[in-house]
Formats: sequence, C-alpha cells, structure tokens
Amino acid sequence: MTEECCASCEASLDTASDTSTNSTPKSLSILTWAQSKSVLEAYADLYQQQFPDEPKIRVVSVPSLQDLNAEVNFEFQHPSGVYDGFVVPPMLLGDMYQKHRGTGLAVFDKEFVDDLLPYYKYQVAMYDGAIRSLPLFSGSQLLLLFRKDYLDQKNLPTPKTWSDYVRIAAVMHNEPLGTGGQPIYGSCMGRLSQESCRRKDGLSITGSSPCRSQSMSYLGMMLSSMTQVGGNRTGWMLGVDETTPTGLDPLFQPTLETILLLMERQIRFGAPDELTEDASLNIRLFQEGRCAMTVTAEHNAELLNQSDVGFVPLPGFQKYLLRGEDEMVDCTKESCPFGQDFEKWGRVNFVPFAATDATVGVVSAHVVQSRQEHAKKFFQFAMSSSDLDSTAFRRQPLTYSQLKKSTIPGYGSTIESSTNNSNAATPFRIPNAFELLSDLDNRVYEYLVQGDYSTDSRQRMAQSAEKSWQTSIRMYDARGLGLPSRVFHAKSIGSYVPETASEIYIGSVARGIGWGLGGLSCLASLWLALWVVKNRNERVIRASQPIFLLMICLGTFVMASSIFPFGIEDDLASFKGCSIACMAALWCFCIGFAITFSVLFSKIWLVISVLRESRGKQRIKMTRRDIFLPNMFLYTINVAALLTWTLINPQSWTRIPINEEASHQNLIQESTRGWCGSSQTMMYLGIILGANLVMMIVSLIQAYECRKIATEYSECLWISASIAVIAQVWIVGLPILKLVDDNPRGVFLTKVGIIFVSTSSTLLLIFGPKLGYHSTAMAEKKYEQQVYGARSSFSSEDQPVIDPSETQSHSEEESPNNPHNASKMSRTSKPRIEPLGIRIIPACFVHSQEADKLQMAVDKAERRNRSLQSTLETLQEKMEQYIIARDPLGGLYNNAAGGTVFGSTENQGKLARRQGSILASRPEVLLSKSIHGLDDD
Repeated sequence: MTEECCASCEASLDTASDTSTNSTPKSLSILTWAQSKSVLEAYADLYQQQFPDEPKIRVVSVPSLQDLNAEVNFEFQHPSGVYDGFVVPPMLLGDMYQKHRGTGLAVFDKEFVDDLLPYYKYQVAMYDGAIRSLPLFSGSQLLLLFRKDYLDQKNLPTPKTWSDYVRIAAVMHNEPLGTGGQPIYGSCMGRLSQESCRRKDGLSITGSSPCRSQSMSYLGMMLSSMTQVGGNRTGWMLGVDETTPTGLDPLFQPTLETILLLMERQIRFGAPDELTEDASLNIRLFQEGRCAMTVTAEHNAELLNQSDVGFVPLPGFQKYLLRGEDEMVDCTKESCPFGQDFEKWGRVNFVPFAATDATVGVVSAHVVQSRQEHAKKFFQFAMSSSDLDSTAFRRQPLTYSQLKKSTIPGYGSTIESSTNNSNAATPFRIPNAFELLSDLDNRVYEYLVQGDYSTDSRQRMAQSAEKSWQTSIRMYDARGLGLPSRVFHAKSIGSYVPETASEIYIGSVARGIGWGLGGLSCLASLWLALWVVKNRNERVIRASQPIFLLMICLGTFVMASSIFPFGIEDDLASFKGCSIACMAALWCFCIGFAITFSVLFSKIWLVISVLRESRGKQRIKMTRRDIFLPNMFLYTINVAALLTWTLINPQSWTRIPINEEASHQNLIQESTRGWCGSSQTMMYLGIILGANLVMMIVSLIQAYECRKIATEYSECLWISASIAVIAQVWIVGLPILKLVDDNPRGVFLTKVGIIFVSTSSTLLLIFGPKLGYHSTAMAEKKYEQQVYGARSSFSSEDQPVIDPSETQSHSEEESPNNPHNASKMSRTSKPRIEPLGIRIIPACFVHSQEADKLQMAVDKAERRNRSLQSTLETLQEKMEQYIIARDPLGGLYNNAAGGTVFGSTENQGKLARRQGSILASRPEVLLSKSIHGLDDD
C-alpha cells in the first residue's frame, strides 16, 4: 500500500508540472482495483514498448471494489487532477457522471468505437447519448459451458430455461462420468459475495490472486430473463412506478423468490464449497472434468476448442414479471417478442447478460486537454490491441477485428448474435448503483449461507430487499446532489427522452425586424445622398464638402446592407447559398464601416492638422486628395484581409451543437445552430478587428483633442459625437455577441442592433444639424423674398406720385439691358461656389485673470456704445427737425415715392410720426405748402 501511495504522490507532482503547458506529459496516472491491476500493468508495459515517446502509464490500485468506489466518489466530488483516467466496472459510471452536472467525464470521439461490437458500442461505451467510456481488455458476455460427452451419454439437450438447467444438473449430479469413474457435479458456480471476497483478500497472503466474485452476475442473469422482455430500454432491475416516493419499483417480487428457489436447487446439485469459493472455482472444476455445466465470462480459447466442450448462450425463462401486478405470467409472442418457442417449454424469453465486474476506461475531464488525449490514446490501445496472449487473460473479443481472428468453431456467430441482440441487458449504472447491488448481493448470500430455505423465508427476504432499496434511493435523492435516480435510470438504459430542443433558427419574426431596420437605414442613406446632390450649392452643404457627405451615405448604405445576408440561414437557402451569404455579409459590413469611419477620421484629422500648422488662418482648403489618402489606409487593410480570406480559406455554412448548460446531462435534445466558420476565422477576424480598433482609438484621441475647436455649423462636435457613439456600440455589442453565442436569434438581433445604431446615429449626428441649418436658411430666404415682393408692390402702386424723369432714369439704371447691369446681375444671380474647406472660428485660450480683464473691457465698451447710441439718436432728432423746418412736406412725399430713405425702416417710421406732430402744431405751414403746390399745377 505504501508503494501505491508513493506512486499516487509522484503522479500528482507530474500532473502539477504538466498543467501549465500542452507539451507531452511525462506520465499518466490510472486508478483501478486489485482485480484489474495485473492486466492493466501488462498493457502499460506493452504500450511503452510500442510507443516509447508516449507518457509512461502509472497504475495506482486499491484492494477492492468498495475502496475503488469510495476513492472515485471522493475524486469526482473534490477534483484534484491526480488521476488522468480510471479503470472501473460500468456500475460506477452513474456516480461519476452525476458529479459536476455531467462535466467530469471526458467524451470520446466516435472513431474510437467504430470497430466495437454493437453491445459494447451502444450499451457500454455510450452513456446518456455520448461515448464516455471504452470497454477494455476483454469482452464480458456470459456463456453457458457444458460437457458434450456427459450430456450425450445421458441423451440430454442443452438447457433452454433456468428451470431446465436445474433439471439437467439434477440428472447429472453424482454421476460417475469423471476421470476414472469419479462422480461429477451437475453445476459449478462459485457464489462468494463481493463483501466476502473483500474480507478474504484482507486475510490472504500478499501476492496471491485477488478474489473474483460473480455472485452479482449470477443474480442479474436470472433476474433479467424474468423482467426484461420488451428490449434493453425497458430495464431489468428497476421499473417505473409513479406511486412510490422514488418513482421507481425494484423488480424483486415475486421474481426474487423464484430466483432464490432456483439457487437453492443449483447449490444442492453443485460443488459442496460453492458458498465459500469465488468464480475461479467454475473453470477449475470444469477443466478437471468434474463439472457438467458452468457459467463464465472467461473464454479460454484452448478450452473452447476441445471437442468435448460446448458453449451456448445463457438459458432464458418461460415466465415474465407483469409489472404493476407483481405477478409472473407465461410468455407469448406478443409479450416476449425476443423469445423463442420450444415444444416442452413454450415461449422462452432470452436476455444476453454481461458480467458486472467488466472493465471500462474513463478519462477525467478535470485534467488539461493534452493529458486527456494521451489517456484516450492508451485506452484505445488497450481496447483494440491483440498482442497479449489471449489465454493468459481469458480474452473475449470486443471488436469485429478481434472476432474475425477467432478459430473456435461457432464461437464468432454465438458472440455476434449475443452482442447484436436488442434485448441484451444494459449494465446497471445509476448513481449509488454499487451500494444497491452490494446490499442485494449480501442479502442473497446471507440467505443462502443460513440455509433456512422456505417459502416464507424467501418472501421475507424479497420484501426486505425491496424496502431497503426504496429507502436507499429515497435517502440518496434527498441529498439533492443532482437529478433524481429515476432520471439516471432512464438515461442509463437509453429510454430517457430529452425535452424538445429550443429554436435553432433566427425565425421569421426576428428576421423581419432585422431586415426592416436594415431597409430603413438603407433608405435613409439613399434619401440623404439625394438631398446632398440636390442642395449641393447651398452654403451648409458646401461648408461640409458634398463629397464628404456622399461618402458617409455610401458607407452607411453598404454597412446597413450587410443585415440582409446576416439573416440568411439554411431554412431559406441551400448550404452553398448560406456559405456565399457568410462572406457577403463580412464584405458589406467591413467595407461599409471602413468607408464611413475613415471619412470621419479624415475630416477630424485634417481639422487638427490644419489647426496645428496655422492657427491664424480663417479659411483652409481641403481637396478630395486630402480626404482619400487617410481613407485608403483603413480601406486597403480591410479589402486585403477580406480578399485573402475569400480566396484562401472562405467561410462555409455548417450546423454545430449548442453547448447549453442543460444539455450537459442531456436534459434537452442536442440543439444545433447554423454557423459561418473556417479553420482560420479567428486569424482574419483578428486582423480586421485589430486594424479597425486601432483606427477607432486614434480617432477617439483626436476627437478629445479637438473638443474646444469651434468650426462653422459645429461640424467638429458632431463628428466627434459620431465616433464616440460607434465606439460605445462596439464596446457594448461585442461582449453581448459573446454572451448570446449559442442563440442564433440573439446573435442576429445583436448584429442588427450594432449595425443599425452605428449607421443611424452617424446619419443623425452628421445630417441632423445640417437639415436644421438648411431649414432655417430656407425660411429666412423665403421671408426676404416676401419682403422684397411687398416693397416692389408698394413701389408700383405709388408710381404716379414719383417724378417720371427720376423713375425713368432709375429704371434705366436697373434695367438688365444695360451691359454694365447685366454683367452685374449675372454675377449676383449665380452663387459663388467656394472651394472645399473647413471654416474654423478663431478661438483663443486664456487664463482666468486674462478672461476677467477681457470681460471688464467688454463691459466698458458696451457702456461706451450705449452712450454713443444715445448721442446719435439726439443728433438724428435735431437733423430731422431741421429738415422738416426747411421743407415740411417734401420729405414725406419723397419717402412715399420711393426716394432716398434716411436711416433704417424704423427711423423712417419715427420720422413720419414726428412730421405728423410738427405739422399738427404748425397748420399754417401745411396750408402754405398746399397753396404752393396748386400754383405749380
């Protein structure tokens, strides 16, 4: 034991040193029990010889199955990573799988089991829909061995039922058919229980062969023939009963009473030391010719090739348990579809059964991936290798390749029919299975040893066993460690039906929402582009450069159009069409983003560049070349990466399983979702995403630097806001994409949200203020036209009052026929197209003291301005009085006639009112002027 502990400690140190890297580990640690230690070490040595570069296999063993069960449960409850793999009987898989919601067991790829015989592939290696173990060393099918010469001398057939087995054993028992006329035993079965074997090993001399108990197998092979008639998914140990607290019904009454009766008679016609010997008694007495029949999983090729030795599948039973009624009834073709008809026995149900102490290899998922792969490789070698001496370990074939090498007549067909039988018993693999089987094994063994054989005793024993199982299952479920036992029972036999899988497509509703938003964004980009073209001569458009605005519209249109291929899945198109849509979506999004973002970057970059180079200029010139040069940097990187990606390793559409938490224990059906991917997706995405992120970070830094720069129409502010919004969308959207990675609908809607918010916010922040400025400018222009029209109408109505000579001269001066005026009007009728540029409003940055001084100067200037304004108004009043006094009515008429206007419109109103008040106070002036006018006429 000290050596085993040292090996475990050394393996622990090796594991700790290997967890930091994916390099080949120095050694692997495999845990097993004494019964499998020798054969596991033999395979480890052979593996090292054939693969010297592979890790060394260290075998760590415990004395008994009880100890192995305790160590395995502790390791999976509190993972330490000490053990890379485990060689255990299948009955321990339930406990191993139950821990950590099914994530503690590594899953083997399907190619590992391609060559396995059907029983080992589907009922041993597979657990709950996945390959979680590999059967090792040898097959475990139980066969009935018999002496042909002995049965022929008595003219007896091979037994077809367990009752027939007892009958033939009774006939053969004590017959002088052995060597030298020695009496033989009718049946040989060493019935020492597992617990008794453990005690025996504790008292045995070191180095002796470990005790091997098959009492659980003997009990199971007879029980299954009575309880499992509808196929391996109906189970043979437990039934479903919703009326019980556990939802399970141990199938013990009255089957266990019948089994105990059969065992009593087998013991009567068997060897006298059956109750004190293990399964090694079977082959030993049979090889010595002292036994007519036995049951074993040790298929010694040399023994089976002997002419006087025969083998057949296990007997069946002519009655079966009617579940729910607790009654044994006769088999019929309808109730026992896997049975056979015999003239003497009627319909007999047959169930191939494997030994309960068979071995499987399990890999721990708590160690690094590289160690898992090496452990899987070793277990595959131990499963399929045929280099070991088959007789040394009584090797029974596990694979078709091994079965083909058999030279035993009739053996291949017998094994193939047993392992390809849909009614073969699946190993009992629920959590706590070992404790339950041990409890039943001990009860049966104690009953047989006590020898109080009676109907009442059998009935009491069956009732107590059933009650004990119900209590144990109920207490185990009450711990709340995981799913109830009834769920694991259904999973272990393959009858559990997972819940219906969740939606694996985007769906028409989500696709409609996404495409609607994409179409809205595309239409907005198109409408704004047309608006820019239509109003390209307006000041607000010329100040922002039409080419700049048109490129933003183009970029947002292309980026928004990527929503449409993102929404294409194999429910709308073929896999080839979906693969084309995968790359099309990337092209549209990346190119659209590159165009949009590089234009924004170019504009803000030029603003900062010009500001740094010449702060004193009021106007700077920005050409198309200045826009395209920075633009081409980001655009070139995206195009080059996408083009290389498309030509070398394009994305293709596939469906992959969704690894939801509930599917770890197969509670729901394994959902699949569509996925665009390739072997180098992450590399190309990293290049594109890295370039865009670098450009975004630089843009954010420049936006911060120009936060105090005031441009005409505040354009720098809106560009900075657009860049900030896009950055926020990426910061929020990328983690959400990772969180909803397994939900196609969520992924699509998140992509739609990122694209729509990016495009719509850019359009809104860039064009929204310009639309407002343009609307205000158009309203002012319309108001000016209305004022000008009103003035023209007023002038035409008062034309007779005006001096014709003056009117004529004035009209000639304003006539378009005048060459001088024609050229002048042509110059003013067409607005001057300004060169591309950014109008920067000068701004100075001063300290607080300087700002206070400037504020005081402004206040002083305002006071001075108000004083001058008051003086100006006083002088204007005096001038008006002077004019009126000199010519009381001339000025009034001249103003009405459209003559020279003194001052503003407001001053004209004041003048008219003052003239009225003066004339009212001096009526003689008005009268004199009127008479003077009549004289003129």
